[in-house]
This record gives sequence, C-alpha cells and structure tokens, in this order.
Amino acid sequence: MILKENAKGLIIENADKFHLSDEDKKEIESKRNYFLSEFSKEKIARLDKDHYFQGRGIMQGNFSYELEWGSKFLGSIGGGSVYKFGYEQDFDKIKKYLIKIISANNSIEQFYTPTGELTQFSQEIIKDSKDIKGVRRALVGKALSIYFPGIFINIFGHQDAFLAKLYEDYMPETSGVELYLRNNYLLLDTKNKYAPNLSNDDFGHLLYKLFDIFETDTIEVERTEITPQIEALEVQHYQSLIHRNFTQLFGGELSYYDLERQNEKHGQFDTQEVGIIDFLTVDKNKDLVVIELKRNSTDQTLGQILRYMGWVNENLCKNSQKVKGIIIAESKDNRLDYALTVVPSVVFRKMNLGVKIEESEK
Repeated sequence: MILKENAKGLIIENADKFHLSDEDKKEIESKRNYFLSEFSKEKIARLDKDHYFQGRGIMQGNFSYELEWGSKFLGSIGGGSVYKFGYEQDFDKIKKYLIKIISANNSIEQFYTPTGELTQFSQEIIKDSKDIKGVRRALVGKALSIYFPGIFINIFGHQDAFLAKLYEDYMPETSGVELYLRNNYLLLDTKNKYAPNLSNDDFGHLLYKLFDIFETDTIEVERTEITPQIEALEVQHYQSLIHRNFTQLFGGELSYYDLERQNEKHGQFDTQEVGIIDFLTVDKNKDLVVIELKRNSTDQTLGQILRYMGWVNENLCKNSQKVKGIIIAESKDNRLDYALTVVPSVVFRKMNLGVKIEESEK
C-alpha cells in the first residue's frame, strides 16, 4: 500500500515536536499498572461473573467496566453493546481465552513475522475468538494494548478511519480480531518508519491530533453513498425525531436491542467494527431488526444494511434468532426495487414528514 504524501509529511513534521505531558504520562502509567495488578492471569482465572460482566452493581474491580471505562485514558472502546465482552454461557471459555492472549511473550515475533504476516499464535487467537460469540476486536485489542503496549497501538474502532486517511488504497478485507491485528501492524509499521522516536502511546495521541477522527465518527471506510453535508445534517434530525417518537411510530412492534445505551445515542448502535447502525431493534418474535435511515435510497443502501445484518447475525443472534432489515427513506430508485425482490429479509418503508404553519386564533 502507498502512504499518502500529505499524511507522511504531517507525521514527519510533527513527530519530533510532539510529546505527551508529564502529567499524561503518569496517568497512563498509573492506569496501566493498576489494570495489570488487578487482572493478572491468576486473578482472571479466579474471576466470577459479577466481577467480569457489567451491570451487576460492581464497577471497581470489574474486568469489563475497568477495560471500557476505568482505563478509558488508555484508549476508548466506549459505545456499542455490553455484549462486546461476550455472553454468560461462554464465561469459562472467555476466561481461558483472555489468559491465553495475555500469557503471550512480550515480543513482536509472538504476533507478527518479520514481513508483517500473522504468526501461528495470532492465527490461533483469531480462530478461538470466532468460537466465542461477542468476543471481537474491541475486547481483544484493548486488552492487548494494555498488556503489550510496545506492540499494540491504543487505537481500536477507529483503526479503519485512520488507515483510510494514511494510505491511498486501504481497503479492509477481513473483520474481527484478524482485522484488528492486521490494522495494528500497518499503524505500527507507519510509526516505526516515520515517527521512530515516539512511543506507541505517543503515536496514537499524535494521530488523533493530526486527523479529524472523533468518537462520533462512523468507522466505515468505504462510503457507499456520498451526500452533501446539508443532507447528512437532515438525516441526523430524522434520527432524533424518530428516536423521540419511536414507540408511537412502530406501534410497540419493535423495541431497542440495548435500551440504556441506545437511548444515549438517539437509537444508534455502534458495532465498533463495521459502522454505526441507525437503529438496532428486537421485534415481538425476538428476532433482531436492523433499520437504516436515508434521505434517498438506492441498491447501494441494500449493500450497507446487509453488511450490518451480517455483523448482527455473526455477533448477536442467539440460537434460532433471525435478523431482518428495514430501509426507511423519503424515496427509492428502481435499482433498489429490483434488488429487494431477491432479498425478502429486507423491506422498504417510505418516510413522510410534513410541517404545517397556521395562523393563531385571536
């Protein structure tokens, strides 16, 4: 892949003069040492469910809470669902998996070959992650960056967005833990070539300073639909409007998948991997329903919602649960009509909004 000249210039120009403050460095060291002390492999082996899963009244000393919120200064994996830490029925498998990855040798050769390919150990942790529903790159990436800060850069859900800004032809071809590991190597290689004097912590913070990537950004790289800014703002207004009137609009047929977290985001659900779903819901049959909101929808919209549905099917569906899709838009073209005829799991719903201004009575 080819590094963009303007991106390379920015990194080289700022690398020598950028540094974290002494206060920030102390905070990073303190947070990392606390986590390593609280969650050694021996202590992880003794964890019970109350000290692993969030929402049980325990915050300090709770693995998932400390990884997501207590150590947020070490890199954010906030947002999305609490199920990114796995499910209760897999608790013993999750512990064994975590013990395996943090017991690795603290050397880059454990994870990458000299040419940047994934080692046998990396292939194993990729394969193992696929056998534990919900365990994906947010959990694995954040843990690896804390236990092995010299190998892993503290950028997680935004890896794709940064690499798209850095490289001319970046296009993710994998997903999950494999995508995280491959992306991390690209970021690490970039740092070693153009900012060798920076630590991984420094480099992660430098990238956030140089490029306009924020937590609210989608982590999609390939934007299938490019719309003017004013349309994007209008869609955001529709998102808020539908959220505020969700029960009335859907007549109690649908409910949010993760009510507490989606309420905070006007119904959105951040997959931390393939983008932000406008609304992730559950119907009366307990099937999961992905809703994609557009001004004008095309067959490309179908590709986008199918990507989200595939992720939901792989990561969230249990047992006999199905995943369905609803495209809501003001209009659609005939290409979408044709595409929908062979995808019965996705339906189109027309959005009608009106404003009426009347004279007030005297």
